[in-house]
Amino acid sequence: MTINELVDQVKAAGGKQFEAVPDPKARALVRAVLAEIGKQIQAGGSEPVRIPGFGAFRTTEVEREKDGAKTLVKKIHFRPLPAKQ
Repeated sequence: MTINELVDQVKAAGGKQFEAVPDPKARALVRAVLAEIGKQIQAGGSEPVRIPGFGAFRTTEVEREKDGAKTLVKKIHFRPLPAKQ
């Protein structure tokens, strides 16, 4: 999904209050929100980054082997909240 597609879907589902937001501002807002989530995940350490109404991100370090050398890399896990019925 692209940022444009996300903005279009939110505007279509969001009603009148979202129709008034110009597309360039909506795209900038989505990019800013995603960038902030990314920063929080990178800085989060062992604590999960929880977003109410969305889910939680957590990171773990896993050992990878490349060309015979073992290194630790950060792996990101996402757990969505259950869908509301």
